[in-house]
Amino acid sequence: MKVLITGGCGFLGQELARVLLRRRSLTGPSGRQEEIDSLVLFDAFSGGGPRWEDTRLSVMLGDIAGKETVFSLCERDDLAVFHMASLLSGGSEADFDGAWRVNVEGSRNVLEALRARSGRPRLVFLSSVAVFGGVFTKQAVGDLTKQNPQSTYGTTKAIVELLVNDY
Repeated sequence: MKVLITGGCGFLGQELARVLLRRRSLTGPSGRQEEIDSLVLFDAFSGGGPRWEDTRLSVMLGDIAGKETVFSLCERDDLAVFHMASLLSGGSEADFDGAWRVNVEGSRNVLEALRARSGRPRLVFLSSVAVFGGVFTKQAVGDLTKQNPQSTYGTTKAIVELLVNDY
């Protein structure tokens, strides 16, 4: 099984990669444990990249908004994607167009690439409490809490949550 971590060269992506490589397997599209034979960290910036070596690990730099690039990364049917790529809160507020391009269009590229596969790829999407208002939230967030984004970042994450549900 191939594992792709978008936004994978950041702190969380690298920590996730370490854990997955140690585990050696995941529940795959088959519903059974499948050996991880390839793990790709995909990011716009290397961030110094992983400081360890493993023959299953590779790093690819590129733009998540590049449809062809994303499709080329999702070339296998036995695929699990941890979609973490995002222009974060401060960057989203400073660059509305960039937030839309990376967070929404980039996510849509991932979803379209997975939809094009003949298998049943796995997707884990990391959203944010910002879809509920982030620091503006005064209550505990639960399954029935209404989305109420108060920022560009929260709005783009809410849009992608809806897209994931639809796909």
